[in-house]
Amino acid sequence: MDYNLYYEAEKVVGGRFKLAAVLQKRIVQLMRGDQKLVDVQTYNLKEIAVREVLEGKIELVTDEGGQMEVIKLDGEKSTGDKFSLFDY
Repeated sequence: MDYNLYYEAEKVVGGRFKLAAVLQKRIVQLMRGDQKLVDVQTYNLKEIAVREVLEGKIELVTDEGGQMEVIKLDGEKSTGDKFSLFDY
């Protein structure tokens, strides 16, 4: 994968640490069976997640309780779980 795509994705989400959080949580969702939102010919989950960020299909939101969740921007709720900001 071209590393320039990572730099572009960093700009979209607002920094490399936020990008890491988005990718981590989205990859978990994909591993648990969520459908990919982009049409790419790869099984690499990281590449799928980066493409979803670049195409504006997902974003990371945080509620008042510190829960972080990756949401789909088409209005559909993800089947993935919410993760506490401090659960590692």
